[in-house]
Amino acid sequence: MAPRNKHSALVLLSLMALIGLGVLFGVALPDYRKAIQLSESSQSTQAILTGVYSKSKGNRRYARYTFTVNGQSYDGQSDYGGGFGDSGNITIYYLPTDPSYSAINPEGKKKGTLFALAFLGVWNAAICSVFGYTILRFRRG
Repeated sequence: MAPRNKHSALVLLSLMALIGLGVLFGVALPDYRKAIQLSESSQSTQAILTGVYSKSKGNRRYARYTFTVNGQSYDGQSDYGGGFGDSGNITIYYLPTDPSYSAINPEGKKKGTLFALAFLGVWNAAICSVFGYTILRFRRG
């Protein structure tokens, strides 16, 4: 590999690792902590189901809903297991300290965020391994 290509590879891998770590520690980990709080100490309320949609062709569906806590309105969206129809009232769970964080199924939200956290952790480990290997090869010439 030519020196310029080696340098470009190191810069690219460095950026990928930094972005991955930023997403891991800046987004996924705080979201997982909130999901744990939601599953352990949430409050429930009735919400109005305002829509159901799919992000892809799969059969995983999501619900949009609106609810009120202490006179303040909030909009939310969550995995939707069905069984409620596409309109009407549903029970949702929210964090008393941050009502904007809510879900229909707090345990499902915790599992989903744990999966994302694990995936990002494995992704970062792979990128850092390739980064380390590339540095070693770069130093050897």
